[in-house]
Amino acid sequence: MKYLDFKKAFKFLPYFTPSQLVGEGWALPTIRKQLLDWEKKNNVIQLKKGLYCFSDSTLPFQREVIANRLVSPSYISLEFALSRYGLIPEFGGAITSITTKKPQHFQTELGAFSYRHVTLSLFDGFIEERLPSGLAYLMAKPEKAVLDFLYYRLPDINPADSQIFDSSFRFQNLDSLDGDLLLRYAKASRVKKLVSVVENLRQFISKEGYRPL
Repeated sequence: MKYLDFKKAFKFLPYFTPSQLVGEGWALPTIRKQLLDWEKKNNVIQLKKGLYCFSDSTLPFQREVIANRLVSPSYISLEFALSRYGLIPEFGGAITSITTKKPQHFQTELGAFSYRHVTLSLFDGFIEERLPSGLAYLMAKPEKAVLDFLYYRLPDINPADSQIFDSSFRFQNLDSLDGDLLLRYAKASRVKKLVSVVENLRQFISKEGYRPL
């Protein structure tokens, strides 16, 4: 199997597994050996055991699609989503995701991918982003990204301290949020402190003289 032929056939995939290639008529032991050789030559990247991508892929939003695949089920949230929505300044760190599985972190040649655990009852508030290529990934709605962010910082938050939202968390453009939806997510968590923090945030957003940073 020649690498150029392989790349021509699969260049539109954001990632691939050895089992996918078995369906193309190649034997699994041969595929694994070939992928190992191509990895040594830096033609492909092993993202985790059994999951690969091309090292020079230019597919748009490939990292977001891969983030959903590295750990499933998961959806992108927290700092990465907040930055994408313009709710915090530009964020250049890991793609941060929420999952019902254990917390994990992957450091790959495509960047870092971090995963935070939530119970099944909090695994909601996300939408599917579908690209023109047909590729799709799950991303938290803006309100859920804010809720997730606050949820993991509850131990450090004084519910009565409204200054923390812009001075410490550097939130911006908060008037774009749906306050009722944000509160609905908070109440669904059944965490009283989280509800109090969100109610304070709603007041902070609506207070006279507030301007997005």
